[in-house]
Amino acid sequence: MRALAVIAAIFAACAGTHHGLWVDGTELVLTTDREFRGSDLIGATLELGSATVHLDDVTRDPDDAAIRLYRVTVVGAGELCIADPRGEHWAIPVVDEHGAVQLVCTSGAIGKCIRWGYPPARKALHEACIRMVRADYGGDGATATRDGTMISFCDRAGVHRCPATAPALEAIWAPLGAVCVARPRIEALATLKQLAARYPRLVGHLGSACAMASAPAGGDVLFEWPAQP
Repeated sequence: MRALAVIAAIFAACAGTHHGLWVDGTELVLTTDREFRGSDLIGATLELGSATVHLDDVTRDPDDAAIRLYRVTVVGAGELCIADPRGEHWAIPVVDEHGAVQLVCTSGAIGKCIRWGYPPARKALHEACIRMVRADYGGDGATATRDGTMISFCDRAGVHRCPATAPALEAIWAPLGAVCVARPRIEALATLKQLAARYPRLVGHLGSACAMASAPAGGDVLFEWPAQP
C-alpha cells in the first residue's frame, strides 16, 4: 500500500482562492468559492507530501455504489497503486487518525477492508480486518503472509454472515491482532511454536484451542479460514 498525506491541493480553476480538500465518505471534495467533487475533480493535480499526483478518473465501486474509486498517477513516476486482485489500479480517499486525507490502494489491506464492508467508521472491525489481511498475529505490524494468498472470512456483525457449518479456522481476529490461531496461514513464515514464543498472550490459544465456539463475546471479531480454489 502507498498512502500519502494530502497537505495541499492545486486545482487550475481555483487559483488564488481559499480552498480545502476533505473526504465525504470515500469521496474527495475540494471546497473553494464553490464545491468540486466526483467527476469535477478529474484532471485535478494534488500535492501529496513531496509528490505531485494527478487524478485521472473516478468511478463507483461496482459492488458498493457508496464507495468512490480513483485512478491516480504520480507525476514522473506512474500509477500510484499496483494492481489489486481484480487487476485494477484504484485508490480510495480516507482520513487518518491525525485528520489528514490519505489515498489508500485497493491492492492494500486498508483498501481491501473498505471494499469488504469494514470502513474506518467501523473502527474495531476495520482494524481487525487489517490485522487479518496482513496476518499480523501479534498486532505489532509484523506480517506473515504473501501477496496473492486468498482467504475466506465471516463476522457476527452481519456484514459477511458465517456459514451454518463451522469452517476449519486458521485464526480469529480482533483489533489488536489474533485472538487465537488454529494454524498459521503460511507455515514457512510463522509456525505455532514461533508464534507462542513471540507472543506469550497467544499461549493456550493455539492449535485445537482455536475454534468459533471459543471466540470472545461481541461482534468485533473476524473468523478466517483458507479460501477454496
